[in-house]
Amino acid sequence: MLLGDALLVGPVDDNGWDTSVPADYQTLLFDTSGRLRVELVDAERGRRWQPVDHLWSDPFTAYADGLQMAQAWPRASVQLLLA
Repeated sequence: MLLGDALLVGPVDDNGWDTSVPADYQTLLFDTSGRLRVELVDAERGRRWQPVDHLWSDPFTAYADGLQMAQAWPRASVQLLLA
């Protein structure tokens, strides 16, 4: 959860330096016109699914709701997709 001012950085490069936040993350977090879907991913089984047919406008609420849904599938991770 982000509260107040925050500095977002991307993954480190081969030399250990921070990189920029990837463009798709920037769009997801800051493009307020976007609608989002929650997707659950089970990497072990190569399975992806959307547990509910619902659109969110706030990425933080979408992710929090996705974490609640993922409790039923312990191996699943949560991803947000632009709808």
